[in-house]
Amino acid sequence: MDALLARGLAAVLRCFEQLNVIDLTGAPPGLALRLARPRVGLAGIARSLDPAAAGWQLGVAHCLIRGELELALTLGTAEPEDLIRDVSITLHPSGKPAPA
Repeated sequence: MDALLARGLAAVLRCFEQLNVIDLTGAPPGLALRLARPRVGLAGIARSLDPAAAGWQLGVAHCLIRGELELALTLGTAEPEDLIRDVSITLHPSGKPAPA
């Protein structure tokens, strides 16, 4: 079982070496998630008997995926507003009260 698990794990790790971005689908509408520059590491291996198949061994490799999460949230278009035509700025030197 260890040889089979090692070959499967090696194939998975090779696939991750070639990835630059993982698009995470299934997000709600208006939400887009991407994992940039994913890096995978082996977190552990668990072995047990398969409860669903008597006499079969079960091997599970737990992997940890790290990367930069890119999140895009679309809220729709904003309502048109009036334009700001003029901005007035008044500076007051510190220590002097503002004119009334």
